[in-house]
Amino acid sequence: MARRSCTAATTSPFSCAVADGRGEFSGLDQRHADFIEGADLLIHDAQYTAAEYASKLGWGHSSGEFVIRLARHAKAKHVALAHHDPLRSDDAMDRIVEKLKAGLNADRSLLLISAAAEGNVIDVKPSDVRPSESTGEEFSAQT
Repeated sequence: MARRSCTAATTSPFSCAVADGRGEFSGLDQRHADFIEGADLLIHDAQYTAAEYASKLGWGHSSGEFVIRLARHAKAKHVALAHHDPLRSDDAMDRIVEKLKAGLNADRSLLLISAAAEGNVIDVKPSDVRPSESTGEEFSAQT
């Protein structure tokens, strides 16, 4: 039987420890957080719930719980959850977002969350955060 791994390209967590939204960030997950640090708006794949994620390891998608944890860790201001499971109804998606919001409210988090949808308009207010002084060399393409 093939061993499943959280390591995958695209937007899935690299570590099983953070896949459910509870673990500590390190390695490539920390690099992901560094890349989005201070984002005014983060639009991120969140196809699954944490409960569903265990059976989808390696499929290249994230859970909403992971995305919220990532956004909080990176001090993003607003998250729009995208790439929803096509079998999920709008009502089901609304319930997922409300559950995630309830968790944020319980923690007194200021992070805004919404489900991305065609036709949505999100006003982004400029922040005082300045881009990093990175030269970009550490992200150079290689052949």
